Amino acid sequence: MTITSTPPHNFRKDINGLRAIAVLGVLLFHLFAYLKYQRIVPDVDLFSGGYVGVDIFFVISGFLMTAIIVRRMESGKFSVWEFWKRRASRICPALLAAVFLVMLVCYFIQIPYIYKETSREALRGLLFISNFWFARDEGYFTTSVLDKALLHTWSLSVEWQFYLLYPLLLVLWGKVFSLRTLPHFVTVMCAVSLTLSFIFSQSDSAYFMLHVRAWELLLGGIIFLLPPLKLSSAPARVLELAALTIIFLNIMLAKPMQGWDTLSVLPAVAATAFILWLNIERSCLSNVMFQFTGRISYSMYLIHWPVIVISAKLNLIQHFIPITAFIVTYAALSYRFIETRRHWHWSILLLYFSLIAFSQYESGQKGRTIFNQSLPDDSYHSLFFGARGIPAEGKISTGPLAGQHEMIVAGDSYARQYANYLNKEIPYIAIFCDGQMHFNRLYAAANQQIEKLSTKFYFKNLAQVLHSDSSSRLLIAHNWFSHINTEQFTSAPGVSPSKRLELVCRSLLDLADAYPQRQIFVVGQTVNFTYILSDCPLLKAHPHTVIRGMFSWLECPQTKQADYSNVDWVNQKLSATCKERSNLHFIDPNSAICNEDGECKVTIGKQLTFSDGGHLSLNGAEVVGSYILQQIAAIDPSFDYQDKDKDQAPKL
Repeated sequence: MTITSTPPHNFRKDINGLRAIAVLGVLLFHLFAYLKYQRIVPDVDLFSGGYVGVDIFFVISGFLMTAIIVRRMESGKFSVWEFWKRRASRICPALLAAVFLVMLVCYFIQIPYIYKETSREALRGLLFISNFWFARDEGYFTTSVLDKALLHTWSLSVEWQFYLLYPLLLVLWGKVFSLRTLPHFVTVMCAVSLTLSFIFSQSDSAYFMLHVRAWELLLGGIIFLLPPLKLSSAPARVLELAALTIIFLNIMLAKPMQGWDTLSVLPAVAATAFILWLNIERSCLSNVMFQFTGRISYSMYLIHWPVIVISAKLNLIQHFIPITAFIVTYAALSYRFIETRRHWHWSILLLYFSLIAFSQYESGQKGRTIFNQSLPDDSYHSLFFGARGIPAEGKISTGPLAGQHEMIVAGDSYARQYANYLNKEIPYIAIFCDGQMHFNRLYAAANQQIEKLSTKFYFKNLAQVLHSDSSSRLLIAHNWFSHINTEQFTSAPGVSPSKRLELVCRSLLDLADAYPQRQIFVVGQTVNFTYILSDCPLLKAHPHTVIRGMFSWLECPQTKQADYSNVDWVNQKLSATCKERSNLHFIDPNSAICNEDGECKVTIGKQLTFSDGGHLSLNGAEVVGSYILQQIAAIDPSFDYQDKDKDQAPKL
């Protein structure tokens, strides 16, 4: 029984042209996002909707897959297993080559624990499950993704999951009901998925998931199953131009309202479906450039994101013209020598699973850093963090220097990071407990275990020290923004972050009132960086002479634009609160390393300032710690502090 009337083997140049638009949209969206973030181009909404290129790919894929499945079902020759084999031979070889190249390059340029994360991304990408893992992170439109070299494999995972389920559902429906009812079944599935998309699309995880993306693929299937739209050439071309205009405007101007939302992609998706339905033989997209770009679009998509990520990490993103040229050249070669060869032997399967095994067990090149070892997870942070070796269980401890205690230092890891520096400078008492903030009006903790430590030790010990030592100054530092956003382990669940910050400020005022003779210093929220900036400087200090020489030409950034979105409003509120009491003082740690434009030092004296996205390294803690002590000395004349390294942190 035949339910389609489209010729079975006509090559459609309009589809190839749509592929070109899709991949160029995604490429320009990603490239301009980095260029704007690095302040290489103005921060204008140019190509801000380029992410819809993936949605265009989904519609095209759904159209073509429905065509393959339904036509062979009509002839009685459809095999699910054969369909899966053909899809694998189309997708896997080019994916294998791109992932292998990325892992090879990253093996030499990434520090081991970052490389281990890249290996995990490779494993999940090759198994087509990466969308589930990326969905657990902060979201596609956050700057936290800038470290993920294989983030883009999420879309291949969605497509492959669709390929696994879709033919099974169509075959099952065809056996239970007639093929004639297949369009109704596909339409119902599309409507269900579209409804789910509207319900869940505001969730960060929804962007990566099949259940809210399937409607785009199924819409392509519906277009194939519809009777062809028979229009004469002139009106058809006018309608095609109108649809292309909608797509271009969507790519150029659209922005998701909050993360990814269905409405932001609907114009481009609908316009793409309409062009597929028009089926114009002499399409506006038939020119040579669109056809060439469309042919290499898959390989271009595979390689563009890791090239951009690696270029940015090596401070090369400003050379975007040669970067784009490399992406196009690689894609053309991959298409010519990999994609056009469809009859792969079992050897490719062996290579595929060999790379999967390698990605699971390889954790990076030994000797990659100044330490002659392959570093385990988070080891860069643990080795270079300013609080390295300092306990953090909420107990009372003292610095190694003898004499009267100059200060009580209390807080989480954002206070503890100054401990090694303070150990060399002043006698002090410390109460550190990471991952928590505990005041009389509000407490917050990262998990239940920390909540117990905070309640049992930190809060009680701090009260004990304040009561017994009446002369010492008090220095408090926290990751304020993180704690006021804690929902689960907090004394104020269901309360907005601004209300929680208000509770913190009132607690600080209570503290100042309870100890009116004590000078209390509140260290504000430190800036955050969106991704770790260690690759470039560590490459230049590589222990292997050959590799160090290969990258000696790199110009590593000394400053970077920091993420102030979580900083300014918190620090402004803390600063305003401190002005309400004469013994309460606010110190902005960012003043030691950042200028008024928000450019902050990421390296000082060829050493990194931060050990991760927010914590200071030993080097950074020394610079900022010195600044804090200078500020205390300026406020409190009884604190006799002489800066030993005044030239350590020159002005930007």
